[in-house]
Amino acid sequence: AQLFALVSLIDFPSRWPSFFDDLISTCQWSIGNADFYLKVLMAIDCEIVDRELPRTQEEANLITFYKDSIRERSVNNLVESLYLLLKEHSNKNPEITCQTLEVIGAYVSWIEINLIVNQRFLEFFSFGLNQIDLRETTCSCMEEIINKGMEIGPKLKLIDYLWDNLLQASAIQLEQQINLVNDEQENSNCDYLLKFGKLLNSIGENLFTGWQKKNTKTSNELVSELFTSLEKKMPFVLILLNHSDDDISESVVEYCMHYISILKINKIKSRDQQNFIENMLSIVINKTKYDLSFNFDNEGED
Repeated sequence: AQLFALVSLIDFPSRWPSFFDDLISTCQWSIGNADFYLKVLMAIDCEIVDRELPRTQEEANLITFYKDSIRERSVNNLVESLYLLLKEHSNKNPEITCQTLEVIGAYVSWIEINLIVNQRFLEFFSFGLNQIDLRETTCSCMEEIINKGMEIGPKLKLIDYLWDNLLQASAIQLEQQINLVNDEQENSNCDYLLKFGKLLNSIGENLFTGWQKKNTKTSNELVSELFTSLEKKMPFVLILLNHSDDDISESVVEYCMHYISILKINKIKSRDQQNFIENMLSIVINKTKYDLSFNFDNEGED
């Protein structure tokens, strides 16, 4: 009866502020209840956050009221419930763990970032990036966290914190992942490398956008820090750019273009920067070569 009552959350959004706490407190962490709980959370998120849905001004005001009510009254319990779900299921139920990571990715756009980006959650994110069943969803969750709307100063601190404490360790393993020869593992690794490439690209996009906004003719420490952070990831970006799978290679093309755009203005000032550009050019030249399977007699192949 309680579960059926909770279904009304979806059909009658005006009940959300009063029922949200009930949703959290009702859930017992069995697989069935956890699955139901997470699906309701995703449904609520779709109803009140999805910006692609047309809204009247009245609906937009009401949605703001719902979100503010959840932030004021329920957000700590909500985050705690997600932590407990990860703690309970991360070692034994990949499906529930992935659903939990998806909810975190969805909700992080409108809740306090420090509730999610902290040491206890980073332990689960680190675990997820090292598990075949979890790493792709973990990458997607990290991408949502990186794309959270923030001022560029705090955004840079967020990116550097996640990179130093979480993502760099996975980036260092990229070449090892690429060199695996087992066909089944290789297919799985390609999916993961594509996700990681998109994550890197989101990092580059956020850093470059911040650099564009802050860049001036006068000296600016933040501008320098943004470029330094962008350049720090270039060795790993080039590893993916050089991948034989074109989808993986293309996943970081925009990152490379952003780096080139900055160097066009700043000019090449170090040997490392020259090496990055030379390696990038070499990769592009190799990518444009016709491979042995190319059929020159087939019009349209060109």
